[in-house]
Amino acid sequence: MSSGDDGGQSGKGDEGKPFSEPVYEMFWDCEYCGAEKLLGVTHRHCPQCGAAQNPQARYFPPDEEKVAVQNHVYVGADWHCESCGTPNSNKAEFCTNCGTPKDGSSKVKLAHEREEKKAPPPSPPPQASSGGGGGIFRYIMGCGCVGIIGMILLGIVSMFWTRSDSATVLAHSWEYTIQIEEYAAASGDGWCDSMPSKAYDVSRRQKQRDTRRVQRGETCRTKNVDNGDGTFRQVQECTPNYVEEPILDDYCSYTVDKWTNGRLAKASGADLSPQWPQTNVRACSRVALGCLREGTKSASHIVKLKDSGGTTHDCTVSESRWRALKDGTRLDVQKKVIGGGLDCSSI
Repeated sequence: MSSGDDGGQSGKGDEGKPFSEPVYEMFWDCEYCGAEKLLGVTHRHCPQCGAAQNPQARYFPPDEEKVAVQNHVYVGADWHCESCGTPNSNKAEFCTNCGTPKDGSSKVKLAHEREEKKAPPPSPPPQASSGGGGGIFRYIMGCGCVGIIGMILLGIVSMFWTRSDSATVLAHSWEYTIQIEEYAAASGDGWCDSMPSKAYDVSRRQKQRDTRRVQRGETCRTKNVDNGDGTFRQVQECTPNYVEEPILDDYCSYTVDKWTNGRLAKASGADLSPQWPQTNVRACSRVALGCLREGTKSASHIVKLKDSGGTTHDCTVSESRWRALKDGTRLDVQKKVIGGGLDCSSI
């Protein structure tokens, strides 16, 4: 028997051989006289009116009404005659009603496949509140989302919506800074396998680093499987159950000697002669605790401008542009429509 004969379920029997598990008769109701609960194997025709059994009318009986088939030999699913529509046993090479050959005929549709197609979709998750509250909550959330989107769009507009204006250069200023770094003992923590090699005073503790999915048993149910020949069998269908388990690892707290940010040396002025601040830092011949060095340097060049409305603005520009802009110079600039700020990139 091919896998299509039993829906691909395990425990199937080969054609011409019995199934390994018990086999029971399907039920069917006569469409012509109304006779009910006729047996799929015993009653190939209605015992009241003689009508042929309709394989598409077969259904699974309740467990308490199951009728076992003894020594049932499986010959495959029944087939439909393409000429007269009569259902025939798979072992019949010609239709028992009109004599049409079996070749090219389709096998009957199985009851468990029909039931799976009719199964309702999964139920939606329960709402957070009952009655009309859920609708109100969704309305409020919807309004909130619209408000957030509106704020984002407003922010984008305020950044890029500008208009032409003029401005006059009023003054220049500058600020130069140097970060002073000190080689000192600093505390740190992190996963022990990524701890600095020169760390000391190390303490370890267990901490969750990740999770893993682990199977914990399974949930099983009994499923009816239509054999397609007027019989059915019952198979166990099991789904594994999984849980999330924490993965623990060593987490370390430690001390390590390294360069850290200390004081910030700063120099500023309102002229055109910027200069770096004096740090009075002397380099160590050998790096040790307490050593100092000059770190990151930062330079800002600012011009103060007044727009046509009399509002003043401070703009940070490159040093070359800063030096090129003379006090009293009149410029065409772009001004933000929302907020009134000056677009310093237009200078």
